[in-house]
Formats: sequence, structure tokens, C-alpha cells
Amino acid sequence: ELCSKCEIGRGKYRQVFSFPMIVDSEIKGVITIHLASDRKISEEEIDLLQTLANDLALTIKAIELDELKKKAYQQIEKNIEEFAILVDHIKNPLAVIMALAELKVQEKDRETAEKIIEQVKRIDDVIKRLDRGWLESEKVREFLRKVE
Repeated sequence: ELCSKCEIGRGKYRQVFSFPMIVDSEIKGVITIHLASDRKISEEEIDLLQTLANDLALTIKAIELDELKKKAYQQIEKNIEEFAILVDHIKNPLAVIMALAELKVQEKDRETAEKIIEQVKRIDDVIKRLDRGWLESEKVREFLRKVE
């Protein structure tokens, strides 16, 4: 349409076209073209410009997805480190608790020792699940490395 009130290039531009940059039904931005002539733009040119706008939207989405992938990869790296640290921090005190419980058995306080040992075994089961989670995270990390 004619642009009598254009702020950009006041009086210089006669037409303004805006093309939404669409990908997956989401608008990523708008391309605006200012024309100095009154020449009618063909439907083919409009279709080409809309295709260009949509291609740019697709590129923007690909960049955003790449950034999300990098953030996910960094989070996985952090989780793997934390799994290893947590497991180590739990195993050492657990070994001490188990040793103390075994001493209680020698001191004839079998009931208390059995309760402690039972709880130690429950904690050990949790540690084993953490180890499996750590291994799964390692697998995901290796997969992401291959995809990159």
C-alpha cells in the first residue's frame, strides 16, 4: 500500500511491505521492505519474499534449538559431576556407620546393630540407583557428543 506517513525516509518511500517470519505457526519476527517506487509488486515477488521471511524464521529457530541443546549438554555435564561427588560423599560415611554397627554386634547390642545395618542397606540401594542415573547421564552425554 502507499506509505504517506512513513517515518523512515520521509517522502522517499512510496510503499511498505511487511512479511511475518513464520515457522511452525510461530512468528519469529517481521521483515519490512520500503520501496521508493510506485511499481506494483507481483504476486510471485510477494511469494518469494514471504518464502525468504519463513526461511529466516526457520534459521532463527534452528539457532535457538542449538542454544537449547548446548544448555542441556552443559546441564548434563554438571549433573554427571554432581552424581559422582554425591555418591562419594555418601559412601564414605556409610562405610563408617556400617563399621560402627558391626562393632555393636560384637558388644552384644544386636538389635540396635540390625536396625542400623538395615538402614545402611536402604541407603546403599539409593546409592546404587544414583550410580545407575549417573551411568544413564553418561550415555546421554556420549550420544550428544556424537550428534554434534
